[in-house]
Amino acid sequence: MLQMPRRRPSSCRRGLQTPRAPPLSEADFKEQYAFKPACNISLYGENLSRYRPGGYHPVSPGDTFKDDRYVATRKLGWGDSSTVWLVKDAFLDRWVALKIFIAELSTSRQPVAATKALCRRKDTAELVPALYDSFFHEGPSGVHLCLVMELLGPSLWNLMMSFIDMCDRIHQEDVLRLTRQILSGVATFHGAGIARGDLNASNLVFTIRNLVDDDALFEALGEESLKMEIVRRDGAPLTAYMPRQFHDTPDWQSWVDEDEEDLRFVGVDDWFRTTDRMPSSDALRGACPAPEVLFEETYDYRADLWHAGCVIHELIFQNCPFMYMGNDQLYITEMIGFVEGLPPEWEPAWRCIRATSAPPPEHRT
Repeated sequence: MLQMPRRRPSSCRRGLQTPRAPPLSEADFKEQYAFKPACNISLYGENLSRYRPGGYHPVSPGDTFKDDRYVATRKLGWGDSSTVWLVKDAFLDRWVALKIFIAELSTSRQPVAATKALCRRKDTAELVPALYDSFFHEGPSGVHLCLVMELLGPSLWNLMMSFIDMCDRIHQEDVLRLTRQILSGVATFHGAGIARGDLNASNLVFTIRNLVDDDALFEALGEESLKMEIVRRDGAPLTAYMPRQFHDTPDWQSWVDEDEEDLRFVGVDDWFRTTDRMPSSDALRGACPAPEVLFEETYDYRADLWHAGCVIHELIFQNCPFMYMGNDQLYITEMIGFVEGLPPEWEPAWRCIRATSAPPPEHRT
């Protein structure tokens, strides 16, 4: 079994020296800030109110890291715990990805230790992006853990959206190949004693071995479709921890190598040991949370199988089998309609949920 560092519940995670401040509510943020040109920012990227002490590090193209070795060029992605940027390694003259964690989570070396543990073992090393370097970067929001990693391409979600936009479907041969990679990867991780935790189409990302030069890379990335200036409505200067511009992420619309490239599992933030039982209150409730997260106080590695099945359903049918919108009762009702009755041991919890939660919208009178 692979020796992974033990993940602590979120209630036990502590910052060391990083200042923290609560994020503004969405209403307060919109009241204080505006964008030029005007746009509904929530549709396109990270929550900008989390650019605060303890939060995201503000990055602009041209910013440098680690004594000018890494030069930021373009934002590639974002999540609740980090942003990811395309950077040029000036020492080795190559493109890499720089993952910058929020400051309040940067006091732990767990992401570095977990990634190194995965890369040391041959079978799991082939499933995750290579880790090239790690360091800390001090900025206006605090001190940030930075991981320099293998540059990857579009996510499986990007691919599925591009086919939906074209009113087309992923070829059957590619669906089967990608399904095998997903299931084989989950089995390999479980065999190594690792649970993924939050498997979804956004953290399954393709390699880009075919993009061998700069022209091919930037053609695949496409033009940056959205870049907006951030200003305060009262005309006051921005704080140091607020970025001056908001940058869109690439949609990879011209990338067409899904039949040749392989999937990588990214993001070790929520990985844990298969011997652990994690608090359900810690689970990330994405589009299709596993049912045990709703019915039981803890969940384990078997939730990965549920998430893998939901991703495969999306690959084939271009939609989720059911969608969690914050209403437990509605979500469970949709599951029952899809897979029929619940296991008997969940019936008491289901009765409690129906008795204590708001009824589904269509059932209200």
